[in-house]
Amino acid sequence: MVDVITFGEAMAVFVPTAPGPLRHVRQFEKHVAGAEFNLAIGASRLGLEAGWISRVGRDEFGEEIVRVLRGEGVDTRHVLFSNRPTGVYFKEYSALGEPRVSYYRAGSAASELGPDDIDPGYIASAQALHVTGITPLLSESCRQATRKAMDAAHQAGVTVVLDPNIRYKLIAPDNVPAVFRPLLEDSDLVLAGEGELRAILQDEISPLERLEEAVLDLGPRLVVVKRGAEGAVARTAEERVEEGPYPVERVVDPIGAGDGFDAGFLAGWLRKWELRQCLRLGNLVGASATGVHGDHEGYPSWEDALAMLERHQDACR
Repeated sequence: MVDVITFGEAMAVFVPTAPGPLRHVRQFEKHVAGAEFNLAIGASRLGLEAGWISRVGRDEFGEEIVRVLRGEGVDTRHVLFSNRPTGVYFKEYSALGEPRVSYYRAGSAASELGPDDIDPGYIASAQALHVTGITPLLSESCRQATRKAMDAAHQAGVTVVLDPNIRYKLIAPDNVPAVFRPLLEDSDLVLAGEGELRAILQDEISPLERLEEAVLDLGPRLVVVKRGAEGAVARTAEERVEEGPYPVERVVDPIGAGDGFDAGFLAGWLRKWELRQCLRLGNLVGASATGVHGDHEGYPSWEDALAMLERHQDACR
């Protein structure tokens, strides 16, 4: 039995050792990351049985991705090696704003992922299937794989969890509603940023509560709105819960925080915690990602997360 299965692209990441335009950077640190890859690692560290489906290149980066996942206890039995290269991306830091990312993923191994790579029996073995809006944008075969995975989950009674994770380098803003609204309609649990929901629903003016209602009207049973420094909101037809952020002394790199939040929230939700506690754990894991370079390196273990939650709650009393 697997608690959560996810699928998508992981890449080699080159992180500059100094801020400034990439043309002037001379040294980089190498990491591996990807939204679904990060989620799988975060979930595994929090004591869940996590599985990851993908294709990686038959190259050194692909070997490292699989090695890291296995070292983190993630099930990689459904990871295939391809003769296409593993994708790569570079971060760029500026003293004036958030990091920028340059992707080199066209024709990558993961873009070859297709419906034949999705085993319905494996999907049926999970409690939850975690889907992002990144994977179906990588290629037509990835779109078909996403459709097959979601259909298999529905047929088996597996909860479909969607994080839109909109990447505007993969889709034009005008095309977002047509692509992402069907994904919302086919999901049971939605974990999304407020800006993402407004882009999908083409609603820039309604109060947040109305936006949440609009998502629930499309079919999901639960919508969670990630609001960064303002915390998060969880909403069902019966209740609405708000929770403030976990305090962060210094943000080194915010990339990976959203995936960490997903892992934390699901770790609580799959243990049948109350929504407020799920939000607190999500906020904690997301905040933990921001204090280090690398997307997933800062995610806590289950024991550390529980200890940090207890200390934070004692400080708030």
